[in-house]
Amino acid sequence: MTVIRTFKYGGITIPPKRLPIEYPVMTAFLPTDALIPLRQHSGAPARRVVEVGESIREGQLVGKAAGAGSSNIHSPIPGIVTSIQRLPDLQGGQVEALAVALEGSFDRLGRKPETFPWKGMSKHQILRTIADKGVVEDDGSGTPLFERLHDPKGTRGACVLVISCLESDPWNSSGLAILKERGEAIREGIAILQRGLSPVRTLIAVDDPESPFLDRPARTEPGDEGPSVEAVLLEPRYPQDLPALLKEALSGKKAPSEEMIVLTVGTVASVYDAVALNRPQIERYITVTGDAVKTPGILRARIGTSIGELLEECGGFSSAPECIVLNGPFRGSAVADLDFPILKTTKSVVALTSAETHRHRTTACLRCGRCILACPMRLDPSRLFKCIVRRQVAEAVSEGLGACTECGSCAYLCPARLPLVQAFSLARKGAFKAGAAGGKTA
Repeated sequence: MTVIRTFKYGGITIPPKRLPIEYPVMTAFLPTDALIPLRQHSGAPARRVVEVGESIREGQLVGKAAGAGSSNIHSPIPGIVTSIQRLPDLQGGQVEALAVALEGSFDRLGRKPETFPWKGMSKHQILRTIADKGVVEDDGSGTPLFERLHDPKGTRGACVLVISCLESDPWNSSGLAILKERGEAIREGIAILQRGLSPVRTLIAVDDPESPFLDRPARTEPGDEGPSVEAVLLEPRYPQDLPALLKEALSGKKAPSEEMIVLTVGTVASVYDAVALNRPQIERYITVTGDAVKTPGILRARIGTSIGELLEECGGFSSAPECIVLNGPFRGSAVADLDFPILKTTKSVVALTSAETHRHRTTACLRCGRCILACPMRLDPSRLFKCIVRRQVAEAVSEGLGACTECGSCAYLCPARLPLVQAFSLARKGAFKAGAAGGKTA
Protein backbone atom coordinates (compact mmCIF):
# COMPACT_ATOMS: atom_id res chain seq x y z
CA MET A 1 0.00 0.00 0.00
CA THR A 2 1.32 3.42 -0.96
CA VAL A 3 0.07 6.75 0.31
CA ILE A 4 0.14 9.32 -2.50
CA ARG A 5 -0.69 12.99 -2.39
CA THR A 6 -3.73 14.13 -4.24
CA PHE A 7 -3.68 16.04 -7.54
CA LYS A 8 -1.45 19.09 -7.43
CA TYR A 9 -3.66 22.12 -8.06
CA GLY A 10 -7.10 23.23 -6.89
CA GLY A 11 -9.91 21.11 -5.57
CA ILE A 12 -12.05 21.55 -2.49
CA THR A 13 -13.04 19.68 0.64
CA ILE A 14 -16.79 19.03 0.97
CA PRO A 15 -18.50 17.90 4.20
CA PRO A 16 -19.73 14.33 3.61
CA LYS A 17 -23.47 13.66 3.49
CA ARG A 18 -23.31 9.93 2.73
CA LEU A 19 -25.79 7.44 4.08
CA PRO A 20 -24.85 4.53 6.34
CA ILE A 21 -24.68 1.34 4.27
CA GLU A 22 -27.10 -1.34 5.41
CA TYR A 23 -26.59 -4.89 4.19
CA PRO A 24 -28.21 -6.15 2.09
CA VAL A 25 -29.27 -3.16 0.02
CA MET A 26 -33.05 -2.97 -0.36
CA THR A 27 -34.43 -4.12 -3.71
CA ALA A 28 -36.90 -1.68 -5.24
CA PHE A 29 -40.31 -2.85 -6.42
CA LEU A 30 -40.42 -3.80 -10.07
CA PRO A 31 -41.97 -1.12 -12.27
CA THR A 32 -45.41 -2.06 -13.55
CA ASP A 33 -44.73 0.28 -16.46
CA ALA A 34 -41.10 0.71 -17.44
CA LEU A 35 -39.97 3.57 -19.66
CA ILE A 36 -36.84 2.65 -21.64
CA PRO A 37 -35.08 5.50 -23.49
CA LEU A 38 -33.12 4.40 -26.54
CA ARG A 39 -30.24 6.68 -25.62
CA GLN A 40 -28.55 5.85 -22.33
CA HIS A 41 -25.05 6.39 -23.65
CA SER A 42 -22.86 9.08 -25.16
CA GLY A 43 -23.62 8.59 -28.87
CA ALA A 44 -26.62 8.36 -31.16
CA PRO A 45 -29.82 6.63 -29.95
CA ALA A 46 -29.99 2.87 -30.39
CA ARG A 47 -32.06 1.57 -33.30
CA ARG A 48 -35.41 0.22 -32.10
CA VAL A 49 -35.91 -3.47 -32.95
CA VAL A 50 -39.35 -4.07 -31.39
CA GLU A 51 -42.81 -2.76 -32.24
CA VAL A 52 -45.91 -1.69 -30.30
CA GLY A 53 -47.92 -4.71 -29.15
CA GLU A 54 -44.92 -7.05 -29.20
CA SER A 55 -44.27 -9.34 -26.22
CA ILE A 56 -40.71 -9.14 -24.91
CA ARG A 57 -38.72 -11.11 -22.35
CA GLU A 58 -36.64 -9.93 -19.43
CA GLY A 59 -33.23 -8.91 -20.79
CA GLN A 60 -34.31 -9.02 -24.44
CA LEU A 61 -32.60 -6.68 -26.90
CA VAL A 62 -34.96 -3.79 -27.71
CA GLY A 63 -32.48 -1.28 -29.14
CA LYS A 64 -29.42 -2.11 -31.22
CA ALA A 65 -26.28 0.05 -31.14
CA ALA A 66 -26.18 2.49 -34.05
CA GLY A 67 -22.60 3.58 -34.61
CA ALA A 68 -19.84 5.02 -32.44
CA GLY A 69 -20.87 5.97 -28.91
CA SER A 70 -24.06 3.91 -29.10
CA SER A 71 -24.81 0.76 -27.09
CA ASN A 72 -27.36 -2.04 -27.03
CA ILE A 73 -30.46 -1.49 -24.89
CA HIS A 74 -32.27 -4.40 -23.17
CA SER A 75 -35.65 -4.64 -21.49
CA PRO A 76 -35.42 -4.70 -17.67
CA ILE A 77 -38.74 -6.56 -17.35
CA PRO A 78 -40.91 -8.98 -19.35
CA GLY A 79 -44.03 -7.44 -20.80
CA ILE A 80 -45.83 -5.83 -23.71
CA VAL A 81 -44.60 -2.77 -25.60
CA THR A 82 -47.58 -0.45 -25.16
CA SER A 83 -46.33 2.70 -26.88
CA ILE A 84 -43.41 4.62 -28.35
CA GLN A 85 -42.95 7.98 -26.63
CA ARG A 86 -40.77 11.05 -26.97
CA LEU A 87 -38.87 11.76 -23.78
CA PRO A 88 -36.73 14.76 -22.73
CA ASP A 89 -33.07 13.83 -23.10
CA LEU A 90 -30.45 14.82 -20.54
CA GLN A 91 -28.15 15.65 -23.46
CA GLY A 92 -30.70 18.13 -24.80
CA GLY A 93 -33.67 17.68 -27.10
CA GLN A 94 -35.80 14.55 -27.04
CA VAL A 95 -35.25 10.84 -27.53
CA GLU A 96 -37.48 7.89 -28.43
CA ALA A 97 -38.47 5.69 -25.49
CA LEU A 98 -40.35 2.39 -25.17
CA ALA A 99 -43.18 2.04 -22.68
CA VAL A 100 -43.35 -1.58 -21.46
CA ALA A 101 -46.19 -2.92 -19.29
CA LEU A 102 -45.10 -5.69 -16.91
CA GLU A 103 -46.53 -9.05 -17.97
CA GLY A 104 -45.34 -12.66 -18.08
CA SER A 105 -42.68 -14.63 -16.26
CA PHE A 106 -39.09 -13.65 -15.50
CA ASP A 107 -36.16 -15.54 -16.96
CA ARG A 108 -33.73 -14.58 -14.19
CA LEU A 109 -35.47 -12.93 -11.25
CA GLY A 110 -35.89 -15.32 -8.33
CA ARG A 111 -33.65 -17.98 -9.87
CA LYS A 112 -30.17 -18.98 -8.82
CA PRO A 113 -27.66 -17.27 -11.13
CA GLU A 114 -25.51 -19.55 -13.27
CA THR A 115 -21.85 -18.62 -13.59
CA PHE A 116 -20.43 -18.85 -17.09
CA PRO A 117 -16.89 -20.36 -17.40
CA TRP A 118 -15.33 -17.14 -18.68
CA LYS A 119 -11.73 -18.28 -18.07
CA GLY A 120 -11.93 -20.28 -21.27
CA MET A 121 -12.92 -17.20 -23.28
CA SER A 122 -10.51 -15.34 -25.53
CA LYS A 123 -9.89 -11.60 -25.28
CA HIS A 124 -12.10 -11.04 -28.34
CA GLN A 125 -14.96 -13.07 -26.85
CA ILE A 126 -14.82 -11.10 -23.60
CA LEU A 127 -14.91 -7.74 -25.37
CA ARG A 128 -17.67 -8.91 -27.71
CA THR A 129 -19.78 -10.02 -24.74
CA ILE A 130 -19.30 -6.63 -23.06
CA ALA A 131 -20.54 -4.96 -26.25
CA ASP A 132 -23.49 -7.35 -26.72
CA LYS A 133 -24.70 -6.81 -23.13
CA GLY A 134 -24.69 -3.04 -23.57
CA VAL A 135 -22.22 -2.18 -20.80
CA VAL A 136 -21.50 1.56 -20.58
CA GLU A 137 -19.36 3.51 -18.15
CA ASP A 138 -21.32 4.84 -15.19
CA ASP A 139 -19.05 7.83 -14.54
CA GLY A 140 -21.63 10.07 -16.19
CA SER A 141 -20.15 9.93 -19.68
CA GLY A 142 -22.08 6.84 -20.79
CA THR A 143 -19.23 5.81 -23.10
CA PRO A 144 -19.71 2.22 -24.32
CA LEU A 145 -17.08 0.19 -22.48
CA PHE A 146 -16.26 -1.87 -25.57
CA GLU A 147 -15.03 1.29 -27.29
CA ARG A 148 -12.73 2.09 -24.36
CA LEU A 149 -11.20 -1.38 -24.27
CA HIS A 150 -11.13 -2.36 -27.94
CA ASP A 151 -7.94 -1.71 -29.93
CA PRO A 152 -8.89 -2.56 -33.52
CA LYS A 153 -5.66 -1.26 -35.09
CA GLY A 154 -3.41 -2.86 -32.50
CA THR A 155 -1.66 0.46 -31.84
CA ARG A 156 -2.18 0.58 -28.06
CA GLY A 157 1.05 0.31 -26.15
CA ALA A 158 1.49 -0.63 -22.52
CA CYS A 159 -1.55 0.42 -20.49
CA VAL A 160 -2.45 0.60 -16.83
CA LEU A 161 -5.90 -0.46 -15.60
CA VAL A 162 -7.15 1.79 -12.79
CA ILE A 163 -10.19 0.79 -10.73
CA SER A 164 -11.58 3.87 -8.99
CA CYS A 165 -13.24 3.29 -5.63
CA LEU A 166 -13.44 7.06 -5.14
CA GLU A 167 -16.73 8.91 -4.85
CA SER A 168 -16.30 12.64 -4.55
CA ASP A 169 -20.02 13.44 -4.62
CA PRO A 170 -20.91 13.85 -0.93
CA TRP A 171 -24.53 12.77 -1.54
CA ASN A 172 -23.79 9.52 -3.37
CA SER A 173 -23.30 6.20 -1.54
CA SER A 174 -24.00 3.81 -4.42
CA GLY A 175 -20.34 2.99 -5.08
CA LEU A 176 -19.75 2.22 -1.39
CA ALA A 177 -22.81 -0.05 -1.39
CA ILE A 178 -21.49 -1.97 -4.41
CA LEU A 179 -18.10 -2.39 -2.72
CA LYS A 180 -19.68 -3.70 0.45
CA GLU A 181 -22.30 -5.96 -1.13
CA ARG A 182 -20.45 -7.19 -4.23
CA GLY A 183 -16.79 -7.28 -3.20
CA GLU A 184 -16.10 -10.71 -4.68
CA ALA A 185 -17.88 -9.80 -7.92
CA ILE A 186 -15.63 -6.74 -8.16
CA ARG A 187 -12.51 -8.87 -7.68
CA GLU A 188 -13.59 -11.29 -10.38
CA GLY A 189 -14.65 -8.44 -12.63
CA ILE A 190 -11.11 -7.04 -12.36
CA ALA A 191 -9.73 -10.44 -13.38
CA ILE A 192 -12.04 -10.44 -16.42
CA LEU A 193 -10.84 -6.97 -17.41
CA GLN A 194 -7.23 -8.07 -17.02
CA ARG A 195 -7.92 -10.94 -19.41
CA GLY A 196 -9.62 -8.67 -21.93
CA LEU A 197 -7.19 -5.75 -21.70
CA SER A 198 -3.79 -7.27 -20.77
CA PRO A 199 -2.60 -4.28 -18.71
CA VAL A 200 0.99 -4.09 -17.47
CA ARG A 201 -0.29 -2.94 -14.06
CA THR A 202 -3.61 -2.84 -12.25
CA LEU A 203 -4.22 -0.20 -9.60
CA ILE A 204 -7.15 0.14 -7.21
CA ALA A 205 -7.51 3.74 -6.06
CA VAL A 206 -9.22 4.20 -2.68
CA ASP A 207 -9.59 7.14 -0.31
CA ASP A 208 -10.93 5.15 2.64
CA PRO A 209 -8.30 3.67 5.00
CA GLU A 210 -10.82 0.95 5.93
CA SER A 211 -11.39 -0.21 2.35
CA PRO A 212 -11.51 -4.03 2.03
CA PHE A 213 -9.11 -3.81 -0.91
CA LEU A 214 -6.34 -2.63 1.41
CA ASP A 215 -6.60 -5.96 3.24
CA ARG A 216 -6.21 -8.12 0.11
CA PRO A 217 -4.23 -6.06 -2.39
CA ALA A 218 -2.08 -8.81 -3.88
CA ARG A 219 -4.28 -10.60 -6.41
CA THR A 220 -7.83 -10.69 -7.66
CA GLU A 221 -8.09 -14.43 -7.09
CA PRO A 222 -5.99 -17.03 -5.28
CA GLY A 223 -3.84 -18.82 -7.83
CA ASP A 224 -4.58 -16.35 -10.61
CA GLU A 225 -1.68 -16.09 -13.03
CA GLY A 226 -2.60 -12.59 -14.11
CA PRO A 227 -0.78 -9.43 -13.04
CA SER A 228 -0.92 -8.39 -9.42
CA VAL A 229 -3.31 -5.72 -8.19
CA GLU A 230 -1.89 -2.79 -6.23
CA ALA A 231 -4.06 -0.85 -3.81
CA VAL A 232 -3.27 2.87 -3.59
CA LEU A 233 -4.56 5.08 -0.79
CA LEU A 234 -5.24 8.69 -1.82
CA GLU A 235 -6.23 11.75 0.13
CA PRO A 236 -9.98 12.44 -0.12
CA ARG A 237 -10.49 15.59 -2.18
CA TYR A 238 -13.07 16.78 -4.70
CA PRO A 239 -13.08 16.23 -7.70
CA GLN A 240 -10.37 13.55 -7.54
CA ASP A 241 -12.61 10.93 -9.16
CA LEU A 242 -12.36 12.73 -12.52
CA PRO A 243 -10.16 10.48 -14.69
CA ALA A 244 -7.68 13.23 -15.64
CA LEU A 245 -7.10 14.23 -12.00
CA LEU A 246 -6.95 10.63 -10.81
CA LYS A 247 -4.28 9.89 -13.41
CA GLU A 248 -2.33 12.90 -12.22
CA ALA A 249 -2.62 11.82 -8.59
CA LEU A 250 -1.44 8.28 -9.37
CA SER A 251 1.42 9.20 -11.70
CA GLY A 252 2.42 12.63 -10.44
CA LYS A 253 2.14 13.92 -14.02
CA LYS A 254 -0.61 15.62 -16.00
CA ALA A 255 0.25 13.34 -18.94
CA PRO A 256 1.35 9.89 -17.71
CA SER A 257 3.81 8.07 -19.95
CA GLU A 258 1.58 4.98 -20.03
CA GLU A 259 -2.08 5.07 -21.03
CA MET A 260 -4.34 4.76 -17.99
CA ILE A 261 -7.82 3.31 -18.40
CA VAL A 262 -9.93 4.40 -15.42
CA LEU A 263 -13.11 2.49 -14.58
CA THR A 264 -15.48 2.79 -11.61
CA VAL A 265 -16.50 -0.10 -9.37
CA GLY A 266 -20.03 0.12 -10.78
CA THR A 267 -18.67 -0.45 -14.28
CA VAL A 268 -16.57 -3.38 -13.05
CA ALA A 269 -19.66 -4.96 -11.45
CA SER A 270 -21.49 -4.61 -14.78
CA VAL A 271 -18.57 -6.35 -16.52
CA TYR A 272 -18.86 -9.26 -14.10
CA ASP A 273 -22.62 -9.48 -14.68
CA ALA A 274 -22.18 -9.40 -18.46
CA VAL A 275 -19.36 -11.93 -18.78
CA ALA A 276 -19.68 -14.22 -15.76
CA LEU A 277 -23.49 -14.17 -15.42
CA ASN A 278 -24.38 -13.51 -19.09
CA ARG A 279 -26.68 -10.71 -17.91
CA PRO A 280 -27.22 -7.40 -19.75
CA GLN A 281 -27.03 -4.06 -17.98
CA ILE A 282 -30.59 -3.70 -16.67
CA GLU A 283 -30.09 -2.84 -12.99
CA ARG A 284 -28.53 -0.02 -10.96
CA TYR A 285 -27.69 0.81 -7.35
CA ILE A 286 -29.40 4.15 -6.69
CA THR A 287 -28.91 6.51 -3.75
CA VAL A 288 -32.13 8.40 -2.96
CA THR A 289 -31.34 11.28 -0.64
CA GLY A 290 -31.58 15.01 0.07
CA ASP A 291 -33.22 16.94 2.91
CA ALA A 292 -36.57 16.85 1.08
CA VAL A 293 -36.68 13.01 1.24
CA LYS A 294 -38.45 11.56 4.26
CA THR A 295 -36.39 8.35 4.58
CA PRO A 296 -33.23 8.45 2.43
CA GLY A 297 -31.85 5.09 1.35
CA ILE A 298 -30.01 3.01 -1.24
CA LEU A 299 -32.06 0.86 -3.61
CA ARG A 300 -31.24 -1.77 -6.20
CA ALA A 301 -33.59 -0.76 -9.01
CA ARG A 302 -34.34 -1.84 -12.56
CA ILE A 303 -33.52 0.60 -15.35
CA GLY A 304 -36.75 2.19 -16.56
CA THR A 305 -38.17 2.66 -13.05
CA SER A 306 -39.40 6.22 -12.56
CA ILE A 307 -37.67 8.40 -9.99
CA GLY A 308 -41.10 9.09 -8.50
CA GLU A 309 -41.50 5.39 -7.64
CA LEU A 310 -38.10 5.33 -5.92
CA LEU A 311 -38.93 8.47 -3.94
CA GLU A 312 -42.22 6.89 -2.89
CA GLU A 313 -40.38 3.81 -1.61
CA CYS A 314 -38.27 6.14 0.52
CA GLY A 315 -41.36 7.62 2.17
CA GLY A 316 -41.97 10.46 -0.26
CA PHE A 317 -41.17 14.07 0.52
CA SER A 318 -40.85 15.49 4.01
CA SER A 319 -41.04 18.98 2.50
CA ALA A 320 -41.50 20.43 -0.96
CA PRO A 321 -38.28 20.01 -2.95
CA GLU A 322 -36.74 23.05 -4.59
CA CYS A 323 -34.91 20.91 -7.13
CA ILE A 324 -34.50 17.21 -8.03
CA VAL A 325 -31.12 16.28 -9.44
CA LEU A 326 -29.78 13.06 -10.96
CA ASN A 327 -26.15 12.18 -10.14
CA GLY A 328 -25.55 14.94 -7.63
CA PRO A 329 -25.68 18.74 -7.55
CA PHE A 330 -22.08 19.21 -8.69
CA ARG A 331 -22.03 17.36 -12.02
CA GLY A 332 -25.58 16.10 -12.38
CA SER A 333 -28.68 17.23 -14.25
CA ALA A 334 -31.92 18.63 -12.87
CA VAL A 335 -35.20 16.98 -13.88
CA ALA A 336 -38.66 18.50 -13.77
CA ASP A 337 -40.75 15.33 -14.09
CA LEU A 338 -41.04 12.55 -11.50
CA ASP A 339 -41.88 10.15 -14.33
CA PHE A 340 -38.33 10.42 -15.67
CA PRO A 341 -36.75 6.93 -15.62
CA ILE A 342 -33.57 5.53 -14.15
CA LEU A 343 -30.86 5.13 -16.82
CA LYS A 344 -27.68 3.08 -17.11
CA THR A 345 -25.73 6.14 -15.98
CA THR A 346 -27.92 7.07 -12.99
CA LYS A 347 -26.28 6.71 -9.59
CA SER A 348 -28.32 9.00 -7.35
CA VAL A 349 -31.58 10.93 -7.04
CA VAL A 350 -31.17 13.99 -4.83
CA ALA A 351 -34.21 16.04 -3.76
CA LEU A 352 -32.89 19.36 -2.46
CA THR A 353 -34.66 21.91 -0.29
CA SER A 354 -34.30 25.67 -0.77
CA ALA A 355 -31.87 25.70 2.17
CA GLU A 356 -29.61 23.23 0.31
CA THR A 357 -29.73 24.98 -3.06
CA HIS A 358 -28.75 28.38 -1.59
CA ARG A 359 -30.50 30.25 -4.37
CA HIS A 360 -29.56 33.64 -3.07
CA ARG A 361 -29.46 36.76 -5.18
CA THR A 362 -26.29 37.02 -7.23
CA THR A 363 -23.98 40.02 -6.98
CA ALA A 364 -21.15 41.34 -9.11
CA CYS A 365 -17.86 39.45 -9.01
CA LEU A 366 -15.99 40.30 -5.79
CA ARG A 367 -12.59 39.52 -7.33
CA CYS A 368 -11.77 37.38 -4.31
CA GLY A 369 -9.89 34.77 -6.33
CA ARG A 370 -11.47 31.75 -4.62
CA CYS A 371 -12.59 30.29 -7.94
CA ILE A 372 -9.02 30.45 -9.28
CA LEU A 373 -7.66 28.63 -6.22
CA ALA A 374 -10.40 25.97 -6.51
CA CYS A 375 -9.99 25.20 -10.23
CA PRO A 376 -8.05 21.93 -10.67
CA MET A 377 -7.31 22.84 -14.32
CA ARG A 378 -5.61 26.12 -13.31
CA LEU A 379 -8.13 28.28 -15.19
CA ASP A 380 -9.48 31.72 -14.24
CA PRO A 381 -13.26 31.09 -13.96
CA SER A 382 -14.04 34.75 -13.25
CA ARG A 383 -12.27 35.77 -16.44
CA LEU A 384 -14.04 33.07 -18.46
CA PHE A 385 -17.40 34.13 -17.07
CA LYS A 386 -16.77 37.78 -17.94
CA CYS A 387 -15.91 36.82 -21.53
CA ILE A 388 -19.06 34.73 -21.87
CA VAL A 389 -21.33 37.44 -20.42
CA ARG A 390 -19.88 39.82 -22.99
CA ARG A 391 -20.54 37.18 -25.67
CA GLN A 392 -16.83 36.87 -26.36
CA VAL A 393 -16.96 33.08 -26.53
CA ALA A 394 -13.98 32.86 -28.89
CA GLU A 395 -11.87 34.72 -26.34
CA ALA A 396 -13.12 32.40 -23.59
CA VAL A 397 -12.01 29.43 -25.69
CA SER A 398 -8.57 30.98 -26.06
CA GLU A 399 -8.49 31.42 -22.27
CA GLY A 400 -8.93 27.65 -21.81
CA LEU A 401 -12.70 27.09 -21.76
CA GLY A 402 -12.23 23.76 -23.54
CA ALA A 403 -10.20 22.43 -20.59
CA CYS A 404 -13.01 23.06 -18.10
CA THR A 405 -14.35 19.83 -16.57
CA GLU A 406 -17.53 21.51 -15.23
CA CYS A 407 -16.74 20.03 -11.81
CA GLY A 408 -18.42 22.93 -9.99
CA SER A 409 -15.62 23.66 -7.52
CA CYS A 410 -15.55 27.34 -8.53
CA ALA A 411 -19.31 27.81 -8.16
CA TYR A 412 -19.30 26.04 -4.78
CA LEU A 413 -16.91 28.61 -3.32
CA CYS A 414 -18.15 31.71 -5.15
CA PRO A 415 -19.52 34.21 -2.56
CA ALA A 416 -21.25 36.18 -5.34
CA ARG A 417 -23.27 33.09 -6.29
CA LEU A 418 -22.43 33.55 -9.97
CA PRO A 419 -23.79 30.77 -12.23
CA LEU A 420 -20.30 29.86 -13.43
CA VAL A 421 -20.80 26.23 -14.43
CA GLN A 422 -24.09 26.92 -16.20
CA ALA A 423 -22.44 29.64 -18.28
CA PHE A 424 -19.45 27.45 -19.12
CA SER A 425 -21.69 24.55 -20.10
CA LEU A 426 -23.86 26.65 -22.39
CA ALA A 427 -20.86 28.35 -23.97
CA ARG A 428 -19.15 25.00 -24.60
CA LYS A 429 -22.30 23.77 -26.32
CA GLY A 430 -22.46 26.90 -28.43
CA ALA A 431 -25.89 27.71 -26.97
CA PHE A 432 -25.14 30.84 -24.98
CA LYS A 433 -27.59 33.69 -25.47
CA ALA A 434 -28.18 36.96 -23.70
CA GLY A 435 -29.61 36.29 -20.26
CA ALA A 436 -29.13 32.49 -20.52
CA ALA A 437 -26.32 32.30 -17.99
CA GLY A 438 -28.77 31.73 -15.15
CA GLY A 439 -29.90 28.26 -16.20
CA LYS A 440 -28.68 24.97 -17.56
CA THR A 441 -30.57 22.93 -20.08
CA ALA A 442 -31.49 19.45 -18.92
